[in-house]
Amino acid sequence: MNLKSDALRRKTKLATCYRIKDVVTQSELSIVYKAQHLDSGQIHIIKEFFPKLIVSRKSDGRTVYRRPNAPNDKFDELMISFKQEALLLKQLNHPNIVRYIDHFEENGTGYLVTEYCRGETLDRVVRDAESSDELRGMKASLLQKIEMIMKALEYMHKHGVIHRDVKPGNILLGIDGTPTLLDLGSAVRYDNQQIYSIVTTSGYSPLELYSEKSKQGPVSDVFSMAATVYFVLTGKPPLDIKQRLFEDKLLSIRDSDNEVTPILAAIIKWGLAVKISKRCRSVRLLRVFIRLEMGIGKVKTWLGPRKSASNQTTQSASRTAD
Repeated sequence: MNLKSDALRRKTKLATCYRIKDVVTQSELSIVYKAQHLDSGQIHIIKEFFPKLIVSRKSDGRTVYRRPNAPNDKFDELMISFKQEALLLKQLNHPNIVRYIDHFEENGTGYLVTEYCRGETLDRVVRDAESSDELRGMKASLLQKIEMIMKALEYMHKHGVIHRDVKPGNILLGIDGTPTLLDLGSAVRYDNQQIYSIVTTSGYSPLELYSEKSKQGPVSDVFSMAATVYFVLTGKPPLDIKQRLFEDKLLSIRDSDNEVTPILAAIIKWGLAVKISKRCRSVRLLRVFIRLEMGIGKVKTWLGPRKSASNQTTQSASRTAD
């Protein structure tokens, strides 16, 4: 099936107050739409639960039904996770976490409504940089935005929630400069003993996310956040965790950018440790060194013109003496 046949038609009404405008994207588990609230006129994002391997849409263009050969319990299991995303997001209130608007059930499936954020993902911004020099020029600005996302993660962790899917594609840089952490579809409460669903992204997921019964917590988000910083500073994601199990050939950030301080390079490597027991324990500690790096960058920028002026003065004095 293709995106057009799967998706709701444009102008379809949901919950009597939302009208579908466009399809934004589709994943294995959902279809994301841009929609308008009929009363306020505001634009929102609506995520429709649509696990495309086990469901289809009826000829009415709305109703979702389980395919005859699909496991009976799989839809229910995935639907519970979808509802959990809505409930977790509803409990969170942070300026750098996408804002919950509404959730409801209709057409045999579930819907989650969130704020519409205009901008580009961090992944797109970094990949669109035309050279390593251009990327280095963006370093200070991007690190500042990453620090804000780290504060959002700290907030989540204090509320007993881990994101489990932090990556550049889930960080939106708004047109006003505000960064927003998106997609809590993999988020869980880590203070409850449970079997975790396996959702991974090459380069950004730590080893423990590849197991349903592993111990997971804030330290899992530390790995993904460190991987995101690695991507911003090098333009490439780190080597995937499965390729590092027997011989860790992860390259240092300084191999791509020798202006990065050795201490930050070491901290990022610590955050990317394969073994959870040897990894940096908190996002806050990672953030402290990001802030230190930004401070050093400001000093270098401030000293640059002064060094140049000093050199010119010295050369002028030397010519006068001659």
